[in-house]
Amino acid sequence: MKLTQLVRPYLRSLEVLNRSADTVRRQRNDLAHFFVHLEERGIIDVESLGKDAVLGFQEALAETLSGRGGTLRVMSQVTILISIRGFLQ
Repeated sequence: MKLTQLVRPYLRSLEVLNRSADTVRRQRNDLAHFFVHLEERGIIDVESLGKDAVLGFQEALAETLSGRGGTLRVMSQVTILISIRGFLQ
């Protein structure tokens, strides 16, 4: 099964749990960023996703530039990773 097929049901589950619209939007954006990273590495389905892919995303986040030209703050990285962890659970 493709990872992207799981996004809509996951986001819907957040809405059912009464998460705010901002939370759902942030999760959607974080997952989109994650999927771009995975697709660039040829990972598009659940079966090919492993620990190394997630660790690679974490490393890439540490090097991601913010809108101000510096790297993302640690708390921003943590927030994104929490979104990914929620989805993967």
